[in-house]
Amino acid sequence: MNSGIKKGGRAYGYVRVSTRAQAEDGESLGVQERMLEGFAMMHGRPLERVFIERAVSGGSPFAKRLAAREALDVMERGDTLIIVKLDRGFRDAGDMLDTIRMFRDQGMSLRKISDALQAAGHKLSHVGVADVLRGETGAPERIG
Repeated sequence: MNSGIKKGGRAYGYVRVSTRAQAEDGESLGVQERMLEGFAMMHGRPLERVFIERAVSGGSPFAKRLAAREALDVMERGDTLIIVKLDRGFRDAGDMLDTIRMFRDQGMSLRKISDALQAAGHKLSHVGVADVLRGETGAPERIG
């Protein structure tokens, strides 16, 4: 079974909250971290590190966010970055596709663990997103 975490590579997590209140409360960040850790452990791959984005809008491009940039600087070919759901990584479909291409070109994987597919604040149909991802990656269940 393909877990979406490449064999031999390391697994990392990325969590994000949009507001200062969410960051100060910490509950949302903690929930996201526990979900990522559980997912990674279920697939026999403990997380090397979780990159935390506090009070950062999902509207800013992924590669321009501080914690995301740190993740990209640390990750190497064969590594996987896990996010809870797409809206923690992206609000813009163009940014999502650019990021998927960048990961693919660098031999890295991007994996979401939730089926709550959202972009730009609107739910996307599973079929529509699967078609886009299949065209970019060959597999709808793994991003990148």
